[in-house]
Amino acid sequence: MPSIPHPASLNFGKRATFTPLDNQDIPTCYYNFATYDELAPRMILPQLLTDYVGRVEHVTPIGPRARMRLRKVTIQDERRNEIEVTLSVEKAELIKTENIIGQIFVIIAAIVTEFNRLQLESTISSTVSFNPSTPELQPVMHRLKKMPPLAACQMPLNHITIAELKDKIKNKVVQHGQYTCTAKITTMFEYRGWFYANCPKCPKRVCLDDDQFVCLDDDIDEEPLFMYCLNAIVKDDTYEIEVVFFNEVLTDVVETSCRDMVLARGNKNPKVLPEDISSKKGQPKLLHIAVKKDGKIVVNKAQEPNAMQPATPDPKNEEPSHQKNYVTFPRVQQETKGAEYVIMPQKSEQSFVMMIMLARPTHTSFGY
Repeated sequence: MPSIPHPASLNFGKRATFTPLDNQDIPTCYYNFATYDELAPRMILPQLLTDYVGRVEHVTPIGPRARMRLRKVTIQDERRNEIEVTLSVEKAELIKTENIIGQIFVIIAAIVTEFNRLQLESTISSTVSFNPSTPELQPVMHRLKKMPPLAACQMPLNHITIAELKDKIKNKVVQHGQYTCTAKITTMFEYRGWFYANCPKCPKRVCLDDDQFVCLDDDIDEEPLFMYCLNAIVKDDTYEIEVVFFNEVLTDVVETSCRDMVLARGNKNPKVLPEDISSKKGQPKLLHIAVKKDGKIVVNKAQEPNAMQPATPDPKNEEPSHQKNYVTFPRVQQETKGAEYVIMPQKSEQSFVMMIMLARPTHTSFGY
């Protein structure tokens, strides 16, 4: 069970009672932002709920992944680290993709996971906000807004040629890492299929039978979950290498969801490549790639080459900022020593807050 960083836990049972408080001095929110270096240890059980803040650099449409509908938001933190946030459909539907690029993004009570790279995932307790008006957050927001785009400040640091990448993999210098390279697609292996579709009722994939997608085990009335998966060869001026384009990145490249490419545009045969995809051959792209532990190359993002700009100065040489990336709020004092936590219920018609006072700092977990 995810929890917050305290040595004990507090569970609310069915018989728990809550008393409304009208004191206007009680804070309605509390942030305890983690730094990027603190994320990896939080994958160890029991996972700690994590607060994080950054500026939105990229956002994907809502699409299927692992039998769920999700949206991914890429943010840049104060130290120019890139982190991807996966939002469940309930949280994702609150986002208007056309106007959030460059806004300050705050997520509360997320968990840290890893899929090719570190990422955050929303939980049932998570809340998402943009450009919060909390006074204590304004210095952090000001610094984030002044920073250059993510492509300008981070990607050149790991930019590599394909020849250099192949050499590193061959010599086992790197087995797992993040890089960027400027390359173009030269070959698409359409005989391997460019998409697959999962049954909405079971983990198995559906197949095409008489122009209909069917599952061998289930009778399905609703649409399958369509996902791009394209094996290709990319090449730069030094060499070429085989990579895999998965759903999110290919959706960005062709600007069409896999579902619409298959159903709305009538491309139901996974072994026949649509013109919308094959036309992308030969176009240079700035590829954000991950080297998996087995040596497979996965493309996480594809941008126009002009997205990469000259590197900015090392943030370590800049004027020091706050060492701890968190915001605290005044507390209501009590006679006994202890810790106090303030919780604001979501989507509640009652305008009250609950003050939980503990005799000693404890490990508190919430499920609302």
